[in-house]
Amino acid sequence: MDYERTLPEHRDYERGQKQAALASHWKTHLLHRLSTPRWETRSGPLPLLASPAALAQRALLEWGGNSPREMATFAFETRPGSAAKFIGVAVPKNARPSAYLIYFRHTARANDYPGGAKLLSLGIGDYFEGRMQICRQVAASGKNVAVILPIALHSSGEFESNATFITQCLKEIQNNLFDGADGPLLLACNSDGIIKMNAFLKNCPGLLKKVLAIYDFDGSRVIAARSISLMGQKARVIRYDGEGALKPLLHEPVNIFLARTMTMNPARVPLAHERWISHPNYPQARPDEHWLHHYIPTCMLHHGLSMTPGI
Repeated sequence: MDYERTLPEHRDYERGQKQAALASHWKTHLLHRLSTPRWETRSGPLPLLASPAALAQRALLEWGGNSPREMATFAFETRPGSAAKFIGVAVPKNARPSAYLIYFRHTARANDYPGGAKLLSLGIGDYFEGRMQICRQVAASGKNVAVILPIALHSSGEFESNATFITQCLKEIQNNLFDGADGPLLLACNSDGIIKMNAFLKNCPGLLKKVLAIYDFDGSRVIAARSISLMGQKARVIRYDGEGALKPLLHEPVNIFLARTMTMNPARVPLAHERWISHPNYPQARPDEHWLHHYIPTCMLHHGLSMTPGI
């Protein structure tokens, strides 16, 4: 009988029971929910936009926005053998999602995560709570959007090519966390994540019918992605450009310039250095060419979500 086992034997028995239950679970599921880890970050919180709407009205960016809503975060591991190893989910606490945003992060390299170590806690944590501060940006936007962030070494795994896998993952997340609530899709990418997102756009045409908006955070800066235009999409596309941003025509007023570039489709949001000089982290000397690429994704998701109707 169980009570006659020694403590080590009992632990082995419980471990075996859990392993058997998980093996049975994998026969019908792609995801297994984990305890939410203690998220790790590479840097702390950064300023938020004071007014996303002002981005299209004034040249100088203004700061001081807040994120009053509490966010909930969750973690899932994928079925053994999957390319995508983990999926993080962030959503306003107690909210029924109005949309699901799939975020294609910049490449997670093996030398940053040796053997896959901290791929979940840091690889997703730094996006949720660190430099990318996805949680604070979603909270500040006022939108009830659930962010889905897959991670794999060197890629976004099946989220680049396998519509069946993606659909099943979304369904399991919805059933596990949100009582089966479905909704439209949003897409976002940072840096060379645009290459991964573009693969999704090419390989998953059936899912594109559900996509309302696409946000690209300075993918135009990535040399290998210069041929990706994101044109021809039915969804609203907003591209946030740093070093290669469009410039005003000779004598063109700022408000006319911003109205012209930001109402195109794809919209091109010009984020040249001159617009950032009031940012608390902007150095006295003009920053190097990587500064904009580093800071654009820290605050522009707030703008994209705030400006997207229908969510």
